[in-house]
Amino acid sequence: MSAPALPDAELVGLTLLEDLAPTVTALPPAWEPPIIVVQRVGGDMDLDTYSDLPLLELTFYGATRPAAWDLAIRGQRAVLDAEATAVAGVLVETAEIVTGGQQVPDLDPDDRRVIVTARLSLDLRPYFA
Repeated sequence: MSAPALPDAELVGLTLLEDLAPTVTALPPAWEPPIIVVQRVGGDMDLDTYSDLPLLELTFYGATRPAAWDLAIRGQRAVLDAEATAVAGVLVETAEIVTGGQQVPDLDPDDRRVIVTARLSLDLRPYFA
């Protein structure tokens, strides 16, 4: 019997933010704001504490600059509020914002997005029992 697959940190992020706007791991060919892109961009596992420590890049797109910032602020609050709760069947032990909102210039000057980096600590103990 094999051990169950480890939890998907991107799925946790998608679920965590889905009440704010549509969430995806990559922009589809045709999309409209608001939309949130969730991508794991790093992190590691601490097998001493059985924790996955993903870094998630959260990109918040809005129809306007203020709308993108508003969505990013609400997204950061949702991340912080996830601490000590179960999301997508995984216990989020801790949640923090590593890099607050940044409006990164894009080739398209009408592209309104704010990027946030978050770090979660996900409980892996059920997967190693």
